[in-house]
Amino acid sequence: MVVKNARQFADSLKNNKNMYMSLWSDVSTMMGDGVFSRLNGAYNDKDSTPADEETYDPAIRRIRNTIADYYMGLIFPFKNPIQLVHPTEIGLYKEWYDQITNIIVGYLQSADSGFYENAGTFFQDWTTYGTAGLSVFETGEKDKPYFVKSYGVDCLSFAEGRNGAPNYFAYHDKYYASDLVETFGYDKVPSSVQADFDTGKDTLHQVVLAILPNKEYEKGKSGKVGKEYVGYWFVDSEQEPILTEYYDEKPIAVARQIKIRGQIYGRSEISQNIGTLKTINASIFTAILNMKNTALPPMGVYSNSIMN
Repeated sequence: MVVKNARQFADSLKNNKNMYMSLWSDVSTMMGDGVFSRLNGAYNDKDSTPADEETYDPAIRRIRNTIADYYMGLIFPFKNPIQLVHPTEIGLYKEWYDQITNIIVGYLQSADSGFYENAGTFFQDWTTYGTAGLSVFETGEKDKPYFVKSYGVDCLSFAEGRNGAPNYFAYHDKYYASDLVETFGYDKVPSSVQADFDTGKDTLHQVVLAILPNKEYEKGKSGKVGKEYVGYWFVDSEQEPILTEYYDEKPIAVARQIKIRGQIYGRSEISQNIGTLKTINASIFTAILNMKNTALPPMGVYSNSIMN
């Protein structure tokens, strides 16, 4: 796939999620998690939906939390001290392997990396919507070399490569003006962000990151040519990137719980059983209404109206 305009391509990836919006809306309503409000409002100035506006029976959320916690403990059972598992044939490399493992896992366990917070939300999204992403980035700082970021269907869009794996990514979100200036530098952000920063308004601005395979990539080469992927950062409606960065390998790992042929985004057991969940909720509502009418029956009927 040849991409000529990274910004337009990123926006088109977001728009291609429309066929899933109704399903995700139903799931979000059942969960009361506000994801659907972010799907609709993350890219405009509408107010966020109150957290308690759409909340159904909490049983399904408790089931989701239990499943997500189970996978979290199964895949990342980090303890203190760290329990090391070695390859069968390690021989003289055992000491080096132990040291490197302790260093890397120790960095990820630190509060500054955000590992546990993001890994937890990763499994929440994966269990609920069937699609989630996770990244580990280098910070360039010696004491805090890594930080972790998770992605859900509300902010991550992607397209598949020829092998069916996610290969083109778009990240849409909103950052405060002060965050943009701190992250990218005052001189690189658009004039709209500079104006907000100068006046102290610190309003939210649209941020888009388009990640694509590096068309100039050559395996084994040094510099930009040796990087497999390239990312372009955009702010607001600007068509020119404020920052271009290169990655040694695919920077976002995407997991899909149930992959259906011909569909890009995954399905979950929860989304597959949304009809059953709706039926149960409707049955409970009807049962409660019937009990209420039995306990407090109408006083009578007058001109086609029920008097309570």
